[in-house]
Parts: sequence; C-alpha cells; structure tokens
Amino acid sequence: MLSKEAFEQWCWQLGLSDQAKAVITQIRTSPPARHVQSSAGNVSRTYPSIKMGCAIQFESHRDELPFAYVTHALGPSSRGFLW
Repeated sequence: MLSKEAFEQWCWQLGLSDQAKAVITQIRTSPPARHVQSSAGNVSRTYPSIKMGCAIQFESHRDELPFAYVTHALGPSSRGFLW
C-alpha cells in the first residue's frame, strides 16, 4: 500500500479534490465490508499481498483470482486494491 506521503503525492498529481481524497482514504483504511463465503460453484481463498501488506480475500477462481494476479503483475503501476 502507498505510504501516506506517496498517497498525498499521487492525489496531487491527479488533481483530486479534498472530498475525493477523503473518500479514498476512508476506503483504504476501512476493514472489509464483509467476509467472503463459499457457496455452490464458489470457492473462498486468500491471496497474500506483499504490496497491500495483508491477505486479500476472494470468492472465485474464475473471476477475482485472475484479477488479483493481473493487478499485482502490473507492478508499480498498480496502486493497490479498492474493491
């Protein structure tokens, strides 16, 4: 995850308003809105994220896991997860 200073610089580079920064900060610092669950045709797992400094939970091998891999494969150009 970006440091506070790097986040501020990123917001400045994008020209984000104070309101936009506040919303993104709230999302970045909040715990997950819910716990993932397994159900019919669905598998829950965790993906250890060095970039985010935590384990990313996901519910499907078809949709979310490839997204997690691709996002991290982008390297420095990806800022982290906001879902």
